[in-house]
Amino acid sequence: MGSANEKKMNTLVIGLGFCTTLVFLGLLPAAFAGAQTTPPDIAHYKMISTLEYTGQGQFRNQLETFLTVNRQPLSDGETHYVIAMTNPGMAVANQNSGRAFPKEVSFNIENGRLVLEANQDVAFLGQVSNLCTKSLMKVTCQDVGRTWNRSFELPLPGDSSAGKLNFTMTAMAEKKEPLGEMIAVRAMSEPFTVNVTGRGGVSGIANSRINTVYLFDSAVENVYLSISVFQAVTNVNGFREIFRNELAVYKTDASGIPVDLRGVSNDFARFASKVGLSSEGLKISGKTDLPQWVKSEGVRNVQMANVCSAIACEGALNPVSALSIPAASVLEYQKNGDFQLYTADAQLAAKTASPATAKAASPNIFQQITSNWGWNLPTAAVVGGVTAGGIAAGGGFGGGGGSSSTPASP
Repeated sequence: MGSANEKKMNTLVIGLGFCTTLVFLGLLPAAFAGAQTTPPDIAHYKMISTLEYTGQGQFRNQLETFLTVNRQPLSDGETHYVIAMTNPGMAVANQNSGRAFPKEVSFNIENGRLVLEANQDVAFLGQVSNLCTKSLMKVTCQDVGRTWNRSFELPLPGDSSAGKLNFTMTAMAEKKEPLGEMIAVRAMSEPFTVNVTGRGGVSGIANSRINTVYLFDSAVENVYLSISVFQAVTNVNGFREIFRNELAVYKTDASGIPVDLRGVSNDFARFASKVGLSSEGLKISGKTDLPQWVKSEGVRNVQMANVCSAIACEGALNPVSALSIPAASVLEYQKNGDFQLYTADAQLAAKTASPATAKAASPNIFQQITSNWGWNLPTAAVVGGVTAGGIAAGGGFGGGGGSSSTPASP
């Protein structure tokens, strides 16, 4: 067994070797630039978002969406994004509810700042994003093998959002053919409090946490996979209430076939499992609607936390904003949804006009990931449909809306 210093030196050497290889590979495209034609900058993803609530009853809504990300470089330092969002199974649901599923979201990144149109329902996230990117350095191969801290001050006047988010960051190298060298980055938040309003206007707090992992290409310019888990606990209404959002986005081809991530290392599977996905969906014993605090302060803080943790993982806005901003728009739609699960599978949607059938056919995020790629993800203990061990991996929730913290582990 080597000493602790020897292990640190080995990690450093591995990281430097990985980085040197990437620098060399990064020079190759320039050497052949004159002989190549740049393809259109369009990428395809599948997004799965699950809202779960447990109080005096349970609520679960899972929505699957295909994303087509169109990235268009404009003038110096400016990029225009248009992200089209489609779900073939939503047509019947929209007719029944009279609600319109969001078809697209667009924004610009101008000199490192995100600019959203003022009339978009998630326009406040432009301010959040720009507060997060102040004095932030982009993650690179030099960060492989490191653990570090990132903190974001979010002074949004008159807002219920957390004033500060603290993350423990870890990066590791991963390699898988034909994708080649990749970088995985994980952000595990410390507990943070959110002001919430209960029945009769009673004020209280929800103790919250978000854990996020991103799998990037070696240049941290493309995303293959992202997973986030947010959880908030409160006693504002005189009983324990738990609100949870699980979000996964993974790259696909134009027809929706997932990128091949079979055969990743067990180290990466363990690394990703720390975010705390539930191995099973919430068990329903008594159906209920989402309370108002979840629809207002709860969802707003999920949107904010997802954006901040994504920026923490990249250390910049491009490309993570192309996923976190559409996710916020989908959440805005979901919060007013009914107790349903809507599949994004076009073949399934064509065979059924019943959301109940889609519900039965659509596995949760953990099940889809393990089915797609055969990963052996460690499972978290589930109590009443709420993860007891997973999201608590970087610091657990205490009873009665209180919280406690334990160190994050790689």
